[in-house]
Order: sequence, then C-alpha cells, then structure tokens
Amino acid sequence: MSARVLTVRDGGDVWAAISMVVSAVPILAVGTMFPPLGGAIIAVVTAVVYFTVVAFDGRIAPALQGCAVGVGTVALLAVCLYIGSGPLTAVLLLGNAAVFLELSRQVRSRLVYGSGLALLAAGVLAYSITVPLDALIDSSLAIRELGVAALIASTAFAVAAVLAVCATRSLSMVSKESTGVLMAVSGGAVLYAATAAAVTVGVWISPDRTGFVAGHTCATILWMLTATGVIIFGLNNQAYRKAAVGSGLVLAGAALVKLFFFDLATLSGMFRVAAFLVAGLLLLFAASYFGRRMRVDES
Repeated sequence: MSARVLTVRDGGDVWAAISMVVSAVPILAVGTMFPPLGGAIIAVVTAVVYFTVVAFDGRIAPALQGCAVGVGTVALLAVCLYIGSGPLTAVLLLGNAAVFLELSRQVRSRLVYGSGLALLAAGVLAYSITVPLDALIDSSLAIRELGVAALIASTAFAVAAVLAVCATRSLSMVSKESTGVLMAVSGGAVLYAATAAAVTVGVWISPDRTGFVAGHTCATILWMLTATGVIIFGLNNQAYRKAAVGSGLVLAGAALVKLFFFDLATLSGMFRVAAFLVAGLLLLFAASYFGRRMRVDES
C-alpha cells in the first residue's frame, strides 16, 4: 500500500517503483510453499491486482506502469508453470501470448505488447521441448512424443507468431525495411508449426511409419503451396513485391531441399509420387504465373 501512495504522490519516484516490484517477491515466493493449485491461485490474484492497477488508474507514471505490467507478467508466467505440466505448459504460455499480443493491438499499448512478447518467448522455449526437431525427423520418436497436446501447442504457436507480426506492425515497432525480415521469421515459425501439426495428425491417425510418412508428404505439399501463394501475393502487391517474392523463392528452395534430401530418402510408394507430382505442378504454375506477370508489367 505504501508503494501505491508514493505512486500517486510522485509518479517519478524511483523508490515507489522499486517498492512496487519488491513487494511482489514475497507474495510470489509464498506460493512455492503451497501445492500447485494454491500457488497458482496466489499468482493469479497477484497478476490480476497488478494488471488492474495499470488498466484502471491513469495517475500512474509510465515507468511505474511498466513495473506493474512486468510483475503481472511474471505472476502470469508462474500461473502457467504451476498448473501446466509438459505440453500443457506450452499451450498455456502460447495461448496467453496470443491473447496479450492481440490485446496490445486493440488497445495500442506497448506495455501489453511487451508482456505478450515475454510470454511468447517463454512459450517458444516450452514449445521447443514439447515438439523438438528430433520428433519431426525420427518416426519412432514422433509416434511416442507427439499427441493432441502437441497439435494444440502447434496451433497456438502459429497463431501467436502471426499475431506478433500484426501487433508489431500496428504499433510501428519496426521500420518498413525490417518488416520483410519479421514476416519471414514469423512465416518460418508458422511453417514449423504446420509441419509439426501435419506429422502429429499423421501419427495420430496411423501410429506407425505410414502415418509419419503421410504427415511429411502433406507438410512438403503445404510448403510448396505456401511458397506459391507468397510469390503470387508479392507479384500482385508492389509494396511487398521484393520481400514477398524473395521469401517465396527461399521457401520454394527449402521445400525442394526437403523434397530431395529428406523426403526422397524417407517417403516411399505413392507418398513419394504424390509429393514430387504436386511440388512439380506448383513450381510449374508459379513459374508460368511469374513469367506472365513480368510480361504484363513490362508492357
């Protein structure tokens, strides 16, 4: 309460900010002495109190608002860790990150945006443990590790990655020159999540090597479809042409590398035929569309 009084009296008082942060430490520490549910309740109450202070009291200086949001974010992270276990932790963190990032765009708040990014960073770390790269390469590991929680986490990861780009652009957090790089990074995250989702669905439907192979076939086709779509988007939007076409070509190249160096050795029978046939048709379509568009622009 003393920190609260200082905050109202002098928004620039450094000691008020320090007191606000320090006062939350013993509260959150007490939660570790209780069972997970008790600790989660304490952390939830702490998060609600600090976020409410920011949302409904306009007298707080920006620096103190940042401290309150920081404490609230830490408390929310604690909630996810208390009630989450294994894959559920990634789902909770990424889900909360998506909510905060979208909220930051709606209310145009950089503080909420920062909170969303912190949750996203923690969520990405948890997701990398839930859906490791090895599980997308080794069929036996995929069958053992990937399940419904991995599918939900992949969906949340993709949504959070897209919302991060939308919020970053809406709040003008990066220059226009950096937008292409940001979109490429986000696109890579979405494709990783989509690949994980495809493989997860495959091994869920058929928990053997056939399901694993079918999932990767769908993933390769998805990569090529995305590359084709991005190239077409770039050709029809002058403002994003260079970044979009470049990203599409890089993605198409990555899909071809996957096709020849992974799928060729992993896929068999009709799955291999389907992957090569669809990839070839999409490349042919993209090349012909690119040529027609260039001729139209030159005329």
